[in-house]
Amino acid sequence: MKKMILCALATIALFANCTRDGQPEGKKHTAETESTDLIIKDIYYAGDFVETPYSNKSEYTDDKFISVYNPTDHDISLENMALALCQYNAVDKVNFEKPNSDYRQKAFGVSNMIGFPKDKSGMPYIVKAGKTIVIAMRAINHAEGYKKYLKEYGEVPDKYKGIEKLIDLSKADFEWGQNGNENVPHMTFLYCKENDKEQEKRMKEDKSKVGVWDEDDDEYVSFGFQRDFTIALIRLAEPIEKIKENMNNAKVNEALLREIEEPMAKYGRYVMWSESGHHSHSQILMFLPNQWVVDAVNVRFNGASTEKEFPISGTLDKGWNGVYKNADDKIDVGAGKMITRRFNGKRFSDTNDSSVDFEVKKVVVPTK
Repeated sequence: MKKMILCALATIALFANCTRDGQPEGKKHTAETESTDLIIKDIYYAGDFVETPYSNKSEYTDDKFISVYNPTDHDISLENMALALCQYNAVDKVNFEKPNSDYRQKAFGVSNMIGFPKDKSGMPYIVKAGKTIVIAMRAINHAEGYKKYLKEYGEVPDKYKGIEKLIDLSKADFEWGQNGNENVPHMTFLYCKENDKEQEKRMKEDKSKVGVWDEDDDEYVSFGFQRDFTIALIRLAEPIEKIKENMNNAKVNEALLREIEEPMAKYGRYVMWSESGHHSHSQILMFLPNQWVVDAVNVRFNGASTEKEFPISGTLDKGWNGVYKNADDKIDVGAGKMITRRFNGKRFSDTNDSSVDFEVKKVVVPTK
Protein backbone atom coordinates (compact mmCIF):
# COMPACT_ATOMS: atom_id res chain seq x y z
CA MET A 1 0.00 0.00 0.00
CA LYS A 2 2.27 2.67 -1.27
CA LYS A 3 3.75 4.90 -4.01
CA MET A 4 2.89 8.54 -4.24
CA ILE A 5 5.29 11.27 -5.35
CA LEU A 6 5.85 13.94 -2.71
CA CYS A 7 6.25 17.39 -4.23
CA ALA A 8 5.47 21.01 -3.46
CA LEU A 9 2.19 21.55 -5.26
CA ALA A 10 -0.30 24.37 -5.00
CA THR A 11 -3.36 23.57 -2.89
CA ILE A 12 -5.57 22.89 -5.85
CA ALA A 13 -3.13 20.30 -7.13
CA LEU A 14 -3.73 18.20 -4.03
CA PHE A 15 -7.02 17.13 -5.55
CA ALA A 16 -5.91 16.54 -9.12
CA ASN A 17 -6.46 13.00 -10.42
CA CYS A 18 -8.91 12.21 -7.62
CA THR A 19 -11.83 9.86 -7.55
CA ARG A 20 -15.31 11.16 -6.76
CA ASP A 21 -14.85 10.67 -3.03
CA GLY A 22 -11.76 12.87 -3.05
CA GLN A 23 -9.26 10.02 -2.89
CA PRO A 24 -6.41 10.14 -5.40
CA GLU A 25 -6.16 7.44 -8.01
CA GLY A 26 -3.24 5.11 -7.60
CA LYS A 27 -1.90 1.92 -9.10
CA LYS A 28 -4.72 -0.56 -9.57
CA HIS A 29 -4.47 -3.56 -7.25
CA THR A 30 -6.58 -6.69 -7.30
CA ALA A 31 -6.73 -9.77 -5.11
CA GLU A 32 -4.45 -11.47 -7.65
CA THR A 33 -1.82 -8.71 -7.49
CA GLU A 34 1.60 -9.97 -6.41
CA SER A 35 2.86 -8.12 -3.33
CA THR A 36 6.41 -6.92 -3.92
CA ASP A 37 7.33 -5.99 -0.35
CA LEU A 38 6.50 -6.78 3.26
CA ILE A 39 2.83 -6.67 4.26
CA ILE A 40 1.03 -6.36 7.58
CA LYS A 41 -0.73 -9.72 7.93
CA ASP A 42 -2.42 -9.76 11.35
CA ILE A 43 -3.45 -7.14 13.90
CA TYR A 44 -4.67 -8.24 17.33
CA TYR A 45 -5.67 -5.23 19.39
CA ALA A 46 -8.93 -5.93 21.26
CA GLY A 47 -7.46 -8.43 23.69
CA ASP A 48 -9.83 -10.51 25.79
CA PHE A 49 -11.45 -10.50 29.21
CA VAL A 50 -11.35 -12.54 32.40
CA GLU A 51 -14.36 -13.03 34.68
CA THR A 52 -13.61 -12.10 38.28
CA PRO A 53 -15.06 -13.88 41.35
CA TYR A 54 -17.58 -11.02 41.46
CA SER A 55 -18.86 -11.79 37.93
CA ASN A 56 -17.21 -8.68 36.47
CA LYS A 57 -15.47 -8.79 33.12
CA SER A 58 -11.91 -7.56 33.49
CA GLU A 59 -10.55 -6.36 30.14
CA TYR A 60 -7.04 -7.49 29.22
CA THR A 61 -5.20 -5.86 26.32
CA ASP A 62 -1.51 -6.37 27.11
CA ASP A 63 -1.40 -9.18 24.56
CA LYS A 64 -1.59 -6.98 21.47
CA PHE A 65 0.49 -8.05 18.49
CA ILE A 66 1.12 -7.28 14.85
CA SER A 67 2.50 -9.75 12.34
CA VAL A 68 4.44 -8.89 9.19
CA TYR A 69 4.77 -11.31 6.28
CA ASN A 70 7.25 -11.53 3.42
CA PRO A 71 5.25 -12.59 0.33
CA THR A 72 8.22 -12.39 -2.04
CA ASP A 73 10.76 -14.99 -3.19
CA HIS A 74 13.69 -13.22 -1.51
CA ASP A 75 14.75 -12.21 1.98
CA ILE A 76 14.01 -8.61 3.06
CA SER A 77 16.08 -6.66 5.55
CA LEU A 78 14.48 -4.76 8.43
CA GLU A 79 17.19 -2.10 8.28
CA ASN A 80 15.65 1.38 8.72
CA MET A 81 12.19 -0.17 9.08
CA ALA A 82 9.69 1.24 11.57
CA LEU A 83 6.11 0.89 12.77
CA ALA A 84 4.25 4.18 12.96
CA LEU A 85 0.86 5.24 14.26
CA CYS A 86 -0.99 7.95 12.40
CA GLN A 87 -1.90 11.35 13.82
CA TYR A 88 -5.45 10.85 12.53
CA ASN A 89 -7.88 7.90 12.49
CA ALA A 90 -10.79 6.66 10.39
CA VAL A 91 -13.48 7.72 12.89
CA ASP A 92 -12.90 11.30 13.97
CA LYS A 93 -13.64 13.77 11.20
CA VAL A 94 -10.74 16.15 10.75
CA ASN A 95 -11.37 19.76 9.79
CA PHE A 96 -8.38 21.80 8.68
CA GLU A 97 -8.55 25.54 9.23
CA LYS A 98 -6.68 26.06 5.99
CA PRO A 99 -6.67 23.69 2.98
CA ASN A 100 -2.89 23.77 2.79
CA SER A 101 -2.73 22.26 6.29
CA ASP A 102 -4.01 18.96 4.90
CA TYR A 103 -0.90 17.01 3.96
CA ARG A 104 -2.58 13.61 4.00
CA GLN A 105 -2.44 13.11 0.24
CA LYS A 106 1.29 13.77 0.27
CA ALA A 107 2.56 12.26 3.49
CA PHE A 108 1.81 10.10 6.53
CA GLY A 109 1.23 12.13 9.70
CA VAL A 110 3.13 10.37 12.50
CA SER A 111 2.03 10.47 16.13
CA ASN A 112 4.32 7.71 17.42
CA MET A 113 7.04 5.58 15.83
CA ILE A 114 9.22 2.64 16.88
CA GLY A 115 12.05 1.04 14.92
CA PHE A 116 13.36 -2.49 14.50
CA PRO A 117 16.60 -3.08 16.42
CA LYS A 118 19.88 -4.58 15.21
CA ASP A 119 21.02 -8.02 16.31
CA LYS A 120 23.84 -8.59 18.81
CA SER A 121 26.44 -8.30 16.05
CA GLY A 122 25.05 -4.95 14.94
CA MET A 123 23.43 -6.30 11.80
CA PRO A 124 19.78 -5.74 10.82
CA TYR A 125 17.34 -8.60 11.19
CA ILE A 126 15.81 -10.04 8.04
CA VAL A 127 12.44 -11.53 7.18
CA LYS A 128 13.00 -14.65 5.12
CA ALA A 129 10.96 -15.27 1.98
CA GLY A 130 7.55 -16.71 2.83
CA LYS A 131 8.02 -16.18 6.57
CA THR A 132 6.14 -14.20 9.21
CA ILE A 133 7.48 -12.19 12.14
CA VAL A 134 5.46 -11.30 15.23
CA ILE A 135 5.84 -7.98 17.04
CA ALA A 136 4.20 -8.17 20.47
CA MET A 137 3.40 -5.56 23.07
CA ARG A 138 4.68 -8.00 25.70
CA ALA A 139 6.33 -11.22 24.52
CA ILE A 140 5.18 -13.47 27.35
CA ASN A 141 2.75 -16.29 27.98
CA HIS A 142 -0.13 -14.07 29.03
CA ALA A 143 -2.17 -16.77 30.76
CA GLU A 144 0.78 -17.62 32.99
CA GLY A 145 1.60 -13.94 33.45
CA TYR A 146 -1.96 -13.20 34.58
CA LYS A 147 -1.88 -16.02 37.12
CA LYS A 148 1.43 -14.74 38.47
CA TYR A 149 -0.02 -11.24 38.74
CA LEU A 150 -3.01 -12.49 40.73
CA LYS A 151 -0.84 -14.49 43.11
CA GLU A 152 1.39 -11.48 43.76
CA TYR A 153 -1.70 -9.60 44.95
CA GLY A 154 -2.95 -12.45 47.11
CA GLU A 155 -5.68 -13.59 44.71
CA VAL A 156 -6.56 -17.19 43.84
CA PRO A 157 -6.31 -17.73 40.03
CA ASP A 158 -8.76 -20.66 40.10
CA LYS A 159 -11.52 -18.26 41.11
CA TYR A 160 -11.11 -16.37 37.82
CA LYS A 161 -12.68 -17.70 34.62
CA GLY A 162 -11.20 -17.38 31.14
CA ILE A 163 -7.53 -16.98 31.98
CA GLU A 164 -6.73 -19.86 29.64
CA LYS A 165 -7.99 -17.77 26.69
CA LEU A 166 -5.08 -15.36 27.04
CA ILE A 167 -2.52 -16.05 24.33
CA ASP A 168 1.10 -17.14 24.46
CA LEU A 169 3.43 -14.61 22.82
CA SER A 170 6.63 -15.86 24.43
CA LYS A 171 8.00 -16.86 21.02
CA ALA A 172 7.39 -13.47 19.39
CA ASP A 173 10.27 -12.03 17.36
CA PHE A 174 10.13 -8.52 18.84
CA GLU A 175 8.33 -6.64 21.59
CA TRP A 176 7.67 -2.95 22.22
CA GLY A 177 6.14 -2.78 25.71
CA GLN A 178 7.63 -2.84 29.17
CA ASN A 179 7.90 -5.70 31.70
CA GLY A 180 8.03 -8.26 28.94
CA ASN A 181 10.59 -10.85 27.89
CA GLU A 182 14.26 -9.97 28.25
CA ASN A 183 15.15 -12.70 25.75
CA VAL A 184 13.17 -11.04 22.95
CA PRO A 185 14.67 -8.09 21.03
CA HIS A 186 13.08 -4.81 22.06
CA MET A 187 11.83 -2.31 19.51
CA THR A 188 13.58 1.07 19.57
CA PHE A 189 11.64 4.22 20.43
CA LEU A 190 12.13 6.76 17.63
CA TYR A 191 9.59 9.56 18.03
CA CYS A 192 6.26 10.71 19.41
CA LYS A 193 4.50 14.03 19.12
CA GLU A 194 4.20 16.22 22.16
CA ASN A 195 1.14 18.00 23.54
CA ASP A 196 0.24 20.94 21.30
CA LYS A 197 -0.11 23.37 24.20
CA GLU A 198 3.28 22.37 25.60
CA GLN A 199 4.87 22.83 22.19
CA GLU A 200 3.26 26.25 21.81
CA LYS A 201 4.55 27.36 25.22
CA ARG A 202 8.07 26.09 24.56
CA MET A 203 8.23 27.63 21.09
CA LYS A 204 7.98 31.09 22.60
CA GLU A 205 11.44 30.57 24.10
CA ASP A 206 13.06 27.83 22.04
CA LYS A 207 12.12 26.89 18.49
CA SER A 208 14.79 24.20 18.19
CA LYS A 209 12.82 21.36 19.77
CA VAL A 210 9.84 19.73 18.09
CA GLY A 211 8.63 16.29 19.11
CA VAL A 212 9.82 13.78 21.68
CA TRP A 213 12.91 11.76 20.73
CA ASP A 214 13.92 10.26 24.06
CA GLU A 215 12.01 7.81 26.26
CA ASP A 216 13.30 9.69 29.31
CA ASP A 217 11.57 12.88 28.18
CA ASP A 218 8.72 13.87 30.51
CA GLU A 219 6.40 14.15 27.48
CA TYR A 220 7.18 10.66 26.20
CA VAL A 221 4.05 8.66 25.31
CA SER A 222 4.43 4.92 24.85
CA PHE A 223 3.49 3.22 21.57
CA GLY A 224 -0.13 2.13 21.97
CA PHE A 225 -3.46 1.83 20.20
CA GLN A 226 -7.05 1.03 21.15
CA ARG A 227 -10.07 0.66 18.86
CA ASP A 228 -9.55 3.34 16.22
CA PHE A 229 -6.12 3.81 14.71
CA THR A 230 -4.05 3.67 11.55
CA ILE A 231 -0.75 1.83 11.58
CA ALA A 232 1.97 1.75 8.94
CA LEU A 233 5.12 -0.18 8.18
CA ILE A 234 7.62 2.42 7.01
CA ARG A 235 11.08 2.19 5.44
CA LEU A 236 12.95 5.33 6.43
CA ALA A 237 14.90 6.71 3.47
CA GLU A 238 16.87 8.93 5.83
CA PRO A 239 18.31 8.11 9.27
CA ILE A 240 16.13 9.18 12.18
CA GLU A 241 18.96 11.52 13.26
CA LYS A 242 18.60 13.46 10.00
CA ILE A 243 14.84 13.67 10.41
CA LYS A 244 15.28 14.95 13.96
CA GLU A 245 17.87 17.49 12.82
CA ASN A 246 15.53 18.87 10.18
CA MET A 247 12.54 19.06 12.52
CA ASN A 248 14.60 20.79 15.22
CA ASN A 249 15.94 23.53 12.96
CA ALA A 250 14.98 26.77 14.74
CA LYS A 251 15.09 28.87 11.56
CA VAL A 252 12.85 26.43 9.71
CA ASN A 253 10.40 26.18 12.60
CA GLU A 254 10.17 29.94 12.95
CA ALA A 255 9.15 30.17 9.30
CA LEU A 256 6.59 27.37 9.71
CA LEU A 257 4.99 29.07 12.70
CA ARG A 258 4.65 32.24 10.64
CA GLU A 259 2.91 30.07 8.00
CA ILE A 260 5.65 30.69 5.49
CA GLU A 261 6.30 27.89 3.00
CA GLU A 262 9.84 26.86 3.89
CA PRO A 263 11.67 24.72 1.27
CA MET A 264 14.09 23.44 3.92
CA ALA A 265 11.21 21.94 5.94
CA LYS A 266 11.32 18.31 4.83
CA TYR A 267 9.39 16.57 7.61
CA GLY A 268 7.88 19.16 9.92
CA ARG A 269 4.60 20.81 8.94
CA TYR A 270 2.61 23.42 10.83
CA VAL A 271 -0.98 22.19 11.00
CA MET A 272 -4.17 23.78 12.35
CA TRP A 273 -7.05 21.35 12.76
CA SER A 274 -9.95 20.12 14.86
CA GLU A 275 -11.42 16.63 15.26
CA SER A 276 -15.14 15.85 15.34
CA GLY A 277 -16.00 19.42 16.31
CA HIS A 278 -13.77 19.42 19.38
CA HIS A 279 -11.32 22.17 20.30
CA SER A 280 -8.76 23.29 17.75
CA HIS A 281 -5.13 22.23 17.67
CA SER A 282 -2.15 23.91 16.08
CA GLN A 283 1.40 22.60 16.11
CA ILE A 284 4.32 21.37 14.05
CA LEU A 285 3.88 17.67 13.32
CA MET A 286 5.94 15.01 11.58
CA PHE A 287 4.87 14.02 8.08
CA LEU A 288 6.85 11.33 6.26
CA PRO A 289 6.57 10.94 2.46
CA ASN A 290 3.94 8.47 1.33
CA GLN A 291 6.48 6.68 -0.84
CA TRP A 292 8.28 5.60 2.34
CA VAL A 293 5.17 3.69 3.46
CA VAL A 294 5.52 0.00 2.71
CA ASP A 295 2.07 -0.94 4.02
CA ALA A 296 -0.69 0.77 6.02
CA VAL A 297 -3.95 -0.36 7.60
CA ASN A 298 -6.89 1.68 8.88
CA VAL A 299 -8.56 0.06 11.90
CA ARG A 300 -11.98 1.06 13.25
CA PHE A 301 -15.46 -0.41 13.78
CA ASN A 302 -16.61 -1.97 10.52
CA GLY A 303 -20.34 -1.34 10.66
CA ALA A 304 -22.26 1.10 8.49
CA SER A 305 -21.28 4.75 8.86
CA THR A 306 -22.84 7.93 7.54
CA GLU A 307 -19.43 9.57 7.27
CA LYS A 308 -16.24 8.45 5.61
CA GLU A 309 -13.03 9.78 7.06
CA PHE A 310 -9.70 8.95 5.48
CA PRO A 311 -6.74 9.53 7.80
CA ILE A 312 -4.27 8.73 5.04
CA SER A 313 -4.13 8.80 1.26
CA GLY A 314 -6.31 6.28 -0.53
CA THR A 315 -3.20 5.12 -2.37
CA LEU A 316 -2.09 3.65 0.97
CA ASP A 317 -5.46 2.36 2.22
CA LYS A 318 -8.85 3.35 0.85
CA GLY A 319 -10.87 1.35 3.37
CA TRP A 320 -10.80 0.06 6.93
CA ASN A 321 -11.59 -3.00 9.01
CA GLY A 322 -11.93 -4.00 12.64
CA VAL A 323 -13.21 -6.59 15.10
CA TYR A 324 -16.02 -4.39 16.40
CA LYS A 325 -19.26 -3.82 14.52
CA ASN A 326 -20.25 -0.54 16.17
CA ALA A 327 -18.35 2.25 17.88
CA ASP A 328 -19.95 1.54 21.26
CA ASP A 329 -19.74 -2.27 21.24
CA LYS A 330 -18.88 -3.90 24.55
CA ILE A 331 -15.65 -5.82 24.96
CA ASP A 332 -17.43 -9.16 24.39
CA VAL A 333 -17.88 -8.34 20.70
CA GLY A 334 -14.21 -8.00 19.83
CA ALA A 335 -12.69 -10.16 22.55
CA GLY A 336 -10.34 -12.84 21.28
CA LYS A 337 -10.62 -11.71 17.65
CA MET A 338 -8.10 -10.29 15.23
CA ILE A 339 -8.16 -8.91 11.72
CA THR A 340 -6.16 -11.09 9.37
CA ARG A 341 -5.34 -10.74 5.70
CA ARG A 342 -7.47 -12.86 3.37
CA PHE A 343 -5.73 -15.79 1.70
CA ASN A 344 -7.08 -17.37 -1.48
CA GLY A 345 -4.94 -20.48 -1.33
CA LYS A 346 -2.17 -18.93 -3.41
CA ARG A 347 -1.52 -15.46 -2.05
CA PHE A 348 -2.70 -12.87 0.42
CA SER A 349 -5.08 -10.17 -0.77
CA ASP A 350 -3.39 -6.80 -1.25
CA THR A 351 -5.76 -4.36 -2.96
CA ASN A 352 -4.90 -1.33 -0.80
CA ASP A 353 -8.40 -1.58 0.68
CA SER A 354 -8.56 -3.05 4.18
CA SER A 355 -12.30 -3.64 3.92
CA VAL A 356 -11.48 -6.13 1.15
CA ASP A 357 -8.05 -7.36 2.18
CA PHE A 358 -8.84 -8.27 5.80
CA GLU A 359 -11.37 -10.42 7.61
CA VAL A 360 -12.19 -11.00 11.28
CA LYS A 361 -11.18 -14.33 12.79
CA LYS A 362 -10.52 -15.87 16.18
CA VAL A 363 -7.03 -14.93 17.29
CA VAL A 364 -4.27 -17.33 16.33
CA VAL A 365 -0.63 -16.50 17.00
CA PRO A 366 1.10 -16.93 13.61
CA THR A 367 3.68 -19.66 13.18
CA LYS A 368 6.99 -18.77 11.66
